[in-house]
Amino acid sequence: MGKGANFERKICKVLSLWWSDYERDDIFWRTSQSGGRATERRKKGKRTAGSYGDMTAIHESGKSFERTFLVELKKGYDKDVGALLLIDSNQKEPALLKWWIKNEKIRLENNRQYGLLIFQRNRRHPCIMMDEILFGQLEQYAHIYVKSNLIQIDFVSINSTLIIIPLYDFLEWCSSESMKLFIEGENDERK
Repeated sequence: MGKGANFERKICKVLSLWWSDYERDDIFWRTSQSGGRATERRKKGKRTAGSYGDMTAIHESGKSFERTFLVELKKGYDKDVGALLLIDSNQKEPALLKWWIKNEKIRLENNRQYGLLIFQRNRRHPCIMMDEILFGQLEQYAHIYVKSNLIQIDFVSINSTLIIIPLYDFLEWCSSESMKLFIEGENDERK
């Protein structure tokens, strides 16, 4: 079994515990074939509920999160992921940008409001990447993020500014209660 599958399982448990205030570790789980089943069925003109991205809600309490966010999970890629690689490498499309573009494409196809990319290089801490607009909106529900371990990247080619912070710092900063209030507010606006 690959390291990607182990990473996906680990992050699904971490997010489940966070979402349930440490009561359950089975709210979220890996999608079938990490979204591959949905991709194959889409080629045939079919939709597949709960199978987009790398994570789905398998418990009713997580469905609002799933309807709001498309989550992609990546592990490894040490030589392809790094802030300086975005400007000083020969990559036409750096891995972070490639992953984000894919996430946005799937997010839009499946009518999710926001994308989240969670990645981890080998022997490093997992990080979460999101659009600057989402991050700013979350600050209204959590509080202003004051730690210095935040990277802001302006991707001119896709007209987006993305924020990267360590995943565990994000989960500590943005409690599940804050996230649920944010989602509730977003759903009220969409009505």
